[in-house]
Formats: sequence, structure tokens, C-alpha cells
Amino acid sequence: MKDQKNEVGFFDKIDDLKKKIENKTLQIGKYKISLTSALIYLACLVCALFIWLGVAERNTEIISRRFDNVSIVLEGESALAKNDMAVFDFADTNISVTVEGAKNKVESIKEEDIVAYVDVSEIEESGNVRAAIKVRGAGKLDTITYPTSLKLFVDEIEEKDIPVNVVPVSLEITNGLTVDIIPNIESVTVSGAKSVLEGVIEARAEISVGKVDTSITATAPITLVDASGNAVDMEYLTLGAKTVLVAVNVSAEKTVPLEVTYKYGYINNRNIKVTLNPSSVKIKGDPQVLKNIESIKLPEIDETTISDDVHKVTMPILPSGVSLVDKNIQFSADLALLKTKSGTVSISSKNITVVNPKGYTYELPDAIDVAYIVDSASSAKVKSDSFSVKIDLTGIAASEGISYKVLPEITVNTSGFTLYPVNIEQIDIVLSEDSE
Repeated sequence: MKDQKNEVGFFDKIDDLKKKIENKTLQIGKYKISLTSALIYLACLVCALFIWLGVAERNTEIISRRFDNVSIVLEGESALAKNDMAVFDFADTNISVTVEGAKNKVESIKEEDIVAYVDVSEIEESGNVRAAIKVRGAGKLDTITYPTSLKLFVDEIEEKDIPVNVVPVSLEITNGLTVDIIPNIESVTVSGAKSVLEGVIEARAEISVGKVDTSITATAPITLVDASGNAVDMEYLTLGAKTVLVAVNVSAEKTVPLEVTYKYGYINNRNIKVTLNPSSVKIKGDPQVLKNIESIKLPEIDETTISDDVHKVTMPILPSGVSLVDKNIQFSADLALLKTKSGTVSISSKNITVVNPKGYTYELPDAIDVAYIVDSASSAKVKSDSFSVKIDLTGIAASEGISYKVLPEITVNTSGFTLYPVNIEQIDIVLSEDSE
């Protein structure tokens, strides 16, 4: 019984203390709060303090994070360009970047935020240069790059025209034939690093065509070579043309006689003697073309200009793709009339045909004289009607009472003997427009 009384007394004391605390107030300035509320507030404050200390510890934890395969960007190249310089090569295109700092800040960085760059604006000399690698995107956090610097090749920019040299490889030529190798360009423009370009002496194009007996074309790549004939590394050079089109012109030579032709066909071998100097000529061209050429014609001779022994200097008419072996040779033709007579016949204006599409009024001479050459045995056969005369006024814009010079067209009406007009002269015709 005694123990039960003591136990009841203890709980009564606790209950009294609780009531005293609940009824107890605290004066804070002009405010009064219960002791219970103050104790609850104090307990919450202690809990908040512990939570803040945990977060603060996390935020101030120092960590490092590595970003791999970060591309390097060159900056300041425009400043180099003003000095006619450029970066032609750099050793590393991707590097690693390590960022160190507070854990929350480091973890908030995205991979695309990290930019590694090299500023080349301060470079003034050509050659191999070491430049520091800098980083953007990590804020004020510490960054470490690997490698820490970048090796660059910087040089002046230069441009030159390099002569093209075509080199035949494994070219077999049939006996009696010659080959001319002609590229479609004589030089190629090359630009790039000056120190490399200075060693280039030619742009070489090698062609391999084997045995040839007719002309062909081939395309060959261009290789730059130095004075020793070695290929130049074109990594720092740019070609204006990477290939060359080469014409492999295969030609043979052939001697053929010269041939005289006449414009109207009035003359035959019975009434003229032609002495050509030279009488034959050596030509060259594609073998397939030459095999069909048996002679070379001189320009047509207008018989109407032959009235006596004459001497004409002429050049032969060559087929396409054929040329003279001797390009300086001079050609001449001595023409001598044989067994011929000269004469004149008068043609009345009544027998002259006038082509007059615009209907002009015209005045002709009463007659015109036609000079001619005829073979001696047939001279008595020549009459006024042996020739037809036509005057064509087409294309003439007439003015009142103006005299025009017109060249008549004269046609030979006979056959069976040599007869042709010579020294045809213009005649005067007075034209006026029809007043009706």
C-alpha cells in the first residue's frame, strides 16, 4: 500500500509541473508567449540547424569531374589573316578538361557548356608554335586541361602559278609515228603555306597509255614535285585544278601531190599549163585521217581572172586535223594559156536580163562588151548569143536619178570547146523609183 501511495504521488508531481509549465509565460519585448510554445519553437530551431548543417556540408564538398573529347576551337584567326597568315595544322583536335569545385556547382555543368579554345591573334611569326589552351563554361571553378597547350603550324599565305609538266609512262609508239602530248592547261594555281610552296617547281601529271596508233585523250591527277623530283606533301596546299586533260596526238607523215581546181570548170588541161612549186607537199596528221588523203587541193582559181600568163601565190587547203610539216613553205602556181585567143563581143541591152523585184525605173547602156578567151580552133564559133548577161538589182535601195555600179553575171551558153569571159567589169545603171 505504501508503494502505491508513493507511485501516485510521483505522477501527481509530474502533472503539477506540466500545469505550471503550461501556465508559465515569457515576456519577449511587448509580446508574451507560453513556455510551451517557446520550447516547441526552440526544438524546431535545433532541428532546422541540424538539417542546414547537413546541406551545407554537401554543398561545400569539393569534387572533380572530367570531360573527355572536348573539341578545340581556334579564335583570333581574322587577326592572322590581316597579316596574310593562317593556321594550317594543329596537333590535337580533342582534349580532356577536368573541373574542380563545390559538388553542386560541378554537377550542374553540362558537357556542351565546356568550350576549349586557343587564341591565335597574338601570333606574329611563322613556324611551329605552342599556344595555351583556355576553357569557357565552368564559371569561376578551377579547370585543368590535358594537354595544357596546343602545337600549331602557322605560316604566311602565298599563291603561285606552277607550270604543268605531262610525263608519259609506258608509252609505246609504232614505227613511223610521232606523238605530241598537249595538256589542256599550261599551269595550275596553287595556294597555301609559303614555306611549303617555295619548294614546288612543277605540277606533274603522269599518264599511262600503253601502245598507241591513233590520237586519244586521257585524264591525269596532278602531283606537286620539288627540285629533286620528289612529291611534295600537299596537306598545307590547295590546287586550283586537281586533274589535267591531256591530248595524246599521234601523227604520221605523208607526201602527197598538189592539185589545181577551177571555179567554173571552163578550163581543161588542153588549154592551160600549170607549173606548181612545189608540186607536192609533206603533211602530218592522225594516221587514220592521212590514209584517205591522196592529194591536197589549192584554192579554186577563178578562170575569169585569167587573161594571160599569170603567177599566183597560194596556200593549200588542209583537211581538219592535218598540218604542214614545213610551216614556212611558200607555194606558187605559174599558169600559161595554151592555143587560145582573146576577143570581145558586144551584148545589146535588149538581150540583158534584169532582176528588178522592187520595180525600179532603170537606164542601161545600149550595149556592154564582154571580153573572152577561146581556144584558137573555135574562135569563129563565138557569137553575141554565146553569152547570157544578167543584172540583179535585189538589195539596192535606189534614190532618184542616182547612178549605181553593178557587176553583171555572165554565163557561157556554148559547149564542146573552151570559152570563158575574163576581166568582167561593173557597169553604170541609173535607177529611180517608179512614180506611178
